[in-house]
Amino acid sequence: MPGPHSHRSRGRRFAAVLALSGVIGAVVLVLLATTRDQRPQLARAAHTTIADSGATGPRAAASSAAAARVASTTSRRTIRAETNRRAALRLAREQRARTDEHVFPIRGRHDRGRYETNDFGGGRGHQGQDMFAGCGTPLVAALGGVVKRAGTEGAGGNYVVIAGKDRHDYVYMHLAEPPPVRRGQRVDSGQRIGHVGDSGNADGCHLHFEVWTAPGWYTGGEPIDTAKLLAAWDAAT
Repeated sequence: MPGPHSHRSRGRRFAAVLALSGVIGAVVLVLLATTRDQRPQLARAAHTTIADSGATGPRAAASSAAAARVASTTSRRTIRAETNRRAALRLAREQRARTDEHVFPIRGRHDRGRYETNDFGGGRGHQGQDMFAGCGTPLVAALGGVVKRAGTEGAGGNYVVIAGKDRHDYVYMHLAEPPPVRRGQRVDSGQRIGHVGDSGNADGCHLHFEVWTAPGWYTGGEPIDTAKLLAAWDAAT
């Protein structure tokens, strides 16, 4: 016939099993947490599970403390991983925004036209905006895209045409030297594409700038008046 010691031994083993079950349940609950808001609730539920398991004594207390440590470590790791993931997504969004936004194409002192004839139309069917700056002033892409044409032609001199990401063509004429970009090359907003010059039929160093609607420059598109756009980009840049 089993004695009192045997009953106490079985009771301790049963309590240990219950405590172990509580530990496993606590860990599983924390690992299943998917949002920061859920984790404190699940952690409390885990502690409640252990408390309600009926385990008592030193072993139960040790098991409860171990479960709490595991829950805390797992929660911190999960929060850290989520924070890193969100930071990476935010950085990617910022990089896309920087790549997609318009910038003013002249990087240096300039004016956006001195006479009416410099403007779009200009009483002479002018298809762009003439903007003056010192010879050699850096020029950059107003919007990223793919170089459609780059080279030298009579009246326009050294020029670049970029098919922008917004399906408009951006045209830069009278560059000081043949452009450093080539057809088919991808460029970003703000990337250097040359310098202000007076090549071709130019009276003084200036940038002749055009924007054409789709399908593009002399391929079925139409030139648009960029005066307000340039003013906004200039103010923002």
